[in-house]
Amino acid sequence: MYSQPNPAGAVPPPPPPPPARRAWILWAAGTAVLAAAAVVLVVLLTGGGEDTAASSTTSTTLATTTSGEATSTTAATTTTAATTTTETTTTTAATTTRPRFLYNRAELDYFEDIAGQAEYGGGGGVIHKWDQDIVVLVYNDATPRDVAVLERVIADLNELIAPRTITLLDDPALEDTANLEIWFVPEAEFATILPEYVPVNMGFVYIWWDEVGAITDGVVLISTTGITPEERAHLIREEVTQSLGLLNDTDQYPDSIFQIDWTTTNRYAPIDRAIIEMLYRPEIIPGMTIADALAILEAIPAE
Repeated sequence: MYSQPNPAGAVPPPPPPPPARRAWILWAAGTAVLAAAAVVLVVLLTGGGEDTAASSTTSTTLATTTSGEATSTTAATTTTAATTTTETTTTTAATTTRPRFLYNRAELDYFEDIAGQAEYGGGGGVIHKWDQDIVVLVYNDATPRDVAVLERVIADLNELIAPRTITLLDDPALEDTANLEIWFVPEAEFATILPEYVPVNMGFVYIWWDEVGAITDGVVLISTTGITPEERAHLIREEVTQSLGLLNDTDQYPDSIFQIDWTTTNRYAPIDRAIIEMLYRPEIIPGMTIADALAILEAIPAE
């Protein structure tokens, strides 16, 4: 606030005093005028009628609550002169719910890379998988640690490939029932066991399939020399997993069991579990093209 100065810049002299009786009458009349003005002012300040509201300060509060697909917005306005106005507005948003699918784009692309190609040999572009249960027989110099690692790998895979199962034989006399052999020998002996071996690999897998594309037999080779126990554990997991029909390696995911660079990963990454499960879904059959398999997988709704 500031005061406006007198335009003339000076204060005028006061008028001469009136006679005493006249001053009393003027004072009384002035008092009556002031009283009447006060009454009018009180009436104005108290509202003066139902249609008039006086306010010097207004505060507004906006509260928004979202539930599901509908958003409710309530605007509350409060006036300091004891008059409150409340407006409620309900807004319904029109939304389109997109269908949710079981597998995401990254998982589908990785499946195409790993199941649709082979690091060695042929068979690319076509689905190969076991349509019978897998019976494993271990040969030669497996240590107790090797067997323990193999048992963990089999347990992990049995959770992912149902209704197929993998069983580890503990009786060599039952070797005629085995369809997947695992050999623990020095790398120098790999070629004597498997003529198709491609050197130099400390772990190697080779599978055979029938005219339809279903896997019938397999051989896994794990070196007992030149690597650490942790590296052997990784190779056991990688080669046994690849014997399921996942024959390619890539450098895309460092923590994947299918990483092409040398690692000691001893567990499945989430994306590994996804593509193993994809391959052994009942909708995916041996001999199917990878393109047809992808068309089926990408349309499976989320549960």
